Order: sequence, then C-alpha cells, then structure tokens
Amino acid sequence: MGEASKLLLRWLPLRSVENAGEERLDLGSRLVLGGAVGATALSALWICRRVWQNLRRTKDIRIAGLFVYPVKGCRGHALAQAELTPWGIKNDRLYMIVNSEREFVSQRQDPHMALIHPDLPTSAGVTLRTVVPTPKNIGDLPTSTGDKQTMARLVNKKPLFVPLVSPKDLVTVKVWDDFVEAWDQGEEVAVWLADVLGHAGVRLVRFCDTSIRVTDPLYGYGETAFSDGFPVLVTSTASVEELRRRCAKSQGCPDVGLERFRPNIHIEGCHPFEEDEMPAITFASGAVRLPLVKPCSRCTVPGIDPATGMRNAQQGGLVLRTLLGFRSGRWLWWTNRLHSSFFSETSDKDKSFFGQNAHVQFAGSGVRSVMLSVGDEGVVES
Repeated sequence: MGEASKLLLRWLPLRSVENAGEERLDLGSRLVLGGAVGATALSALWICRRVWQNLRRTKDIRIAGLFVYPVKGCRGHALAQAELTPWGIKNDRLYMIVNSEREFVSQRQDPHMALIHPDLPTSAGVTLRTVVPTPKNIGDLPTSTGDKQTMARLVNKKPLFVPLVSPKDLVTVKVWDDFVEAWDQGEEVAVWLADVLGHAGVRLVRFCDTSIRVTDPLYGYGETAFSDGFPVLVTSTASVEELRRRCAKSQGCPDVGLERFRPNIHIEGCHPFEEDEMPAITFASGAVRLPLVKPCSRCTVPGIDPATGMRNAQQGGLVLRTLLGFRSGRWLWWTNRLHSSFFSETSDKDKSFFGQNAHVQFAGSGVRSVMLSVGDEGVVES
C-alpha cells in the first residue's frame, strides 16, 4: 500500500453512516477505500504536474556553446562557429587512441588523456600538444608516483605534427560493440603517445572516409565517427548550474564545470534538465533538426578533474554520488515522461544520466551541412 493511501486511512471514519447500522467498516473495506482515494489523489497530482510542466515549457532556446573533440577522450575546443554535418560537428572524434588489441582507450582507463590537447585537424593532418596542469589549490597537486611521473613527462614534451597517413595503413578498430575501419597514423605518434601516457601499445587512428558507423537502430537512423554512440550530445546551462548548486552543499566537492560532460551543443534559456523532455530542436530557420533520442548515461569520467587529468577519489566521488542521487535511472523512471520506457529497463536503473544524445536531420535532401554560431536561436518542438 502506498504512503498516500496509508495517510488517508487515518482520516477515514471508523463508523459507517447511520443507515448502515453504525457497523464498523472492516479493515478490508477501509484498505480498498483508502487505496482508491489515494490513487485518485495521486492521479490528480500527476495531472496537475503535467499541466504545470506544459505551461512552463520552453519554446525557444539559444546556443551557449559549441565544442569539438578532435581526438576521442582528449581535450577539446570551444568554437564560436561550427559546421554541423550528418556525423556531428565537423572533425569531432575524428581521431582515436587504441590499445594493442585495437580497442578504443578513453579517460575511463587513462585519465591523463585529458592533458593531450590536439589542434583542430586540417586536410594535412593534426598537431598533438600536451597541457601542463595548473592546480587551483594545493589539494589538486599530484600525490601518487604515477601522477608525478606524468607531470614530469609533460613539462618538456614537444608538440608533434601527425601527417595524414595514406589508406594503405587501413586497420579494423573496435568502439564499444562496433568494428570500424580506420587509418593507423604511424609509429612516430605511437611512440609520442606511449611516452605521454606512460605505457606502450597505444596508437592513433583516424576515421576512414569510406567507413559507415550506424547508431543504435532502436533510436532511429544516424551515423557517427568515434563518438560513444551518437553524432551530437546536447546539455544545458541550467542543468550544469543545478548540479553545481547541489554539489556545493557537500563539503570537499569541487566546482563542477561543463568540461566534465564533454557536450557538442550547449544550450541556454530552458529550465534545469528540461532538455530531458524536448523531442527535438531545430536551428537555422528549420534547416536542421536535432531529435533528442536517448538520455546520456554517465560513467566515471565526470569524476575526473579535466584541468589536472587526475581522478581524485574523494572529490570525484562526491560529484558522481551527487549526480546519482537525483539523476539515476531509478529516479528518472518516475519523473521523466518522454523517455519513461527507456528508464523502465532494469539495466539502466542504477546508472546516472546527464545530457541528451541527438541525431542530425537536414530539411533538404541535398543539404549536407549547416553553420551554427554561439548565440543562434533554436525552436523546441512540442
């Protein structure tokens, strides 16, 4: 029996009306009546909540940020303007680091990848650079032997230009459950990466122009390069601020920035986590449509400090626990309408979610790209 029904039972009369012989209601009758009244009350509250959500629903948003990550798992770039293609923002996750088994490597396994900052790729290739972290306070300084060794390697590491290698070096690599053809970028960059990350066997590959990597068909048709699963990730300013507000209540929790969540399109003008209930957003006067098709589940990466490339168990753990406390699949199953069937899956109940994965759809059959700029307005479909 629900809590609402239990509370209502306290207010039910112990005696029936006089024409019933003033007989007491038996417990079964009281439970049935209490359950019915409780269910009615909860239904009314649910309807009121939906009406309230519809009344406050945002119709128009703006682009607050555009981001591209040329090498999967490494530091990205904030852009004032970006070309949006069927595979997402141009050059996003175009390159990827793989291990000796040719499986992708991410910050989940090696958080120091956050300290590799590639330039924007050109038709000639890409330049890789390292970033020496500048801790905000003494608590951010490296303490483990591994972190100290990494910092020492980064200090004098020179940038490396990686020329685009010809298609003769075609290899098959694995991204999650997908096998994709890619171009191995050669020995020199493999040695450079091994030195930066502190272990051998890693190599850099580039997505092959003729490769096709299809997104999960359960969420509609789309294509992507080396992203985790979809061409675009959308987050909102209000959602980041809400998480930051909640984290601030926990002593020792670090300031939570957007860079922990690695979005492509960051929007403003909506309520916290309202992107969860947006079916789609259109930009460029309707020239491009982004269906928001799947909530983005979060692993341990938001617990890594992107400024230092270190996983602080205490601080990072607070971020992850705070997020899980109000953004778990178990909780969102009750509160989210648009993706309720997704959250009903048992496997997603104990995961945390932040942001929405999106496809890219162009209005004209011959249109293959659209330019987006920070400040552009978008229309939220109802």
